[in-house]
Amino acid sequence: MMSGLYRNVIPTTDADPWAVEEIRNAKSSESRIRELGPVVWLSQHKCFFVGQHAPAQSVLTRWREFSSTGRPFQDEQSIVPQILVTEDPPAHTRSRDALMHLLSPPAIKSMREEFTRQAEAVVDRFLQQGTLDGVQDLASSYILKIFPDAIGLPEENRERVLKFGEAAFNGAGPRNKILADSLVQAVPAFEWIERNCNREAVTPNGLAGRLYGFADEGILTEAEANLLVMTLLGAGFDTTMVTIGNTLHAFSQYPEEWSKLHANPLLAKNALEETLRYDPPARMMGRLVTQDLELEGAPLQKGDVLGVFLGAAGRDPRRWENADQYDLTRKGPHLGFGVGVHSCAGQALARLEFECLFSVLAQRVKKVELIGTPERLINNNILGWIRVPLKLHAA
Repeated sequence: MMSGLYRNVIPTTDADPWAVEEIRNAKSSESRIRELGPVVWLSQHKCFFVGQHAPAQSVLTRWREFSSTGRPFQDEQSIVPQILVTEDPPAHTRSRDALMHLLSPPAIKSMREEFTRQAEAVVDRFLQQGTLDGVQDLASSYILKIFPDAIGLPEENRERVLKFGEAAFNGAGPRNKILADSLVQAVPAFEWIERNCNREAVTPNGLAGRLYGFADEGILTEAEANLLVMTLLGAGFDTTMVTIGNTLHAFSQYPEEWSKLHANPLLAKNALEETLRYDPPARMMGRLVTQDLELEGAPLQKGDVLGVFLGAAGRDPRRWENADQYDLTRKGPHLGFGVGVHSCAGQALARLEFECLFSVLAQRVKKVELIGTPERLINNNILGWIRVPLKLHAA
C-alpha cells in the first residue's frame, strides 16, 4: 500500500495495464492513465506509472537516481539476461563498450549491401504473391535471415528463437498467465538456444563468436559473453519484427504518408523514428528510485519502483502536436530507443535493418492496403501486432 507520504499527492488507479483487454487497447488505456498525472500509483501492482514525456525523459536520463538495477516485478529467476539492461555504470559501461565495438559505424556500414540484397529478395517474392502477412511473412522472412546470419547462428530451426524473445519480454511484466503460457511455448526455444548459442556452435566471425573472443582477451568473462549473446537474441528479433509490423500497419491507416515515402525513399529513416514515437515495440522501461526525491512535484522514496511507458510518452500531447497521428515528416527526438547511458546499444543495427527494407519497399510498392483484421500480440512488454494482413500494390 502507498505510504502516507504519497496520499492525496499522487493520483492512484486500480487499472491494470497488463490485463489482456488493456493490452489489446493499450494506446487508449495508457493515455487515460497518463492524463491522471506525471506520476501515477498503480495500486494493483504497487508500482508507479510514468507516461508523460517530460518526467519520462527525466527518469531515463538520471541513471544515478533512477537505477536500472531494480524495477517493477523484479525476479532474480527471470529469463531476462541479467546484464547490460539490468546494470548501471561501471559494470554497464564495460558490457556496453564491448558490444558497441562490434556495432561501430564501420561494422554496421559493411552490412548494408547484404541487408539490401536480402530485402530485395523478400520484397520481390511477396510482391509476386500479392497478399501477405506483414509480420509473419515479410518481417519474419527478412529478420530471421539477416540477423541470425550477422550473429553467426545455425540455420536449422532458428525461428524458435522468437519464442525466447517473447518469453523474455513477458518476464519484464507481472507473474501472470501471459508469462506462464509463454514460458511453456518457449521450451523448444530454450533447448535450441542451449544447443546453438554456445561458443562451439556459433561461427567465429559473427557477432556472437567475436563476443566470445572478448572473453579470450580478458575484456569480458565467459559468462558475460554468453549473457550478451542472450541479450542480442532477446532484444534483437521480436522488437525489430514488431517495429516493421507496426510501421506497415501505420502506413495502411495513413496512406498519404506512404505516398510521401514512395515519392522519396530517403524518408525511410524518418519512418522508423516516427514509429518509435507513435507505436514503439518496447512498452516499459523499469527503474528503481535510489534516494528520496521529487519528480514533477511527486514525492518519491528510496526503494520505490516505477515503469516508464514509452508509447504513452511518445503520444503525449504536451510534447507533440497531433500526437495521435502518424506523421512521416515529424521532427524531434523520441524515447523509443531510450536515452542517456541506457539508450539501445543495437540501435544503429536496427536502423540499418529497417532502412534497407523500407527503402526497397518504397521503391517497389505504391500502396500498402490492409485486407483483414490485424491481430494484437498479447505480451507484457512488447506492443504490436502478431498478424497484419496486407496487399502490396506494385509500383
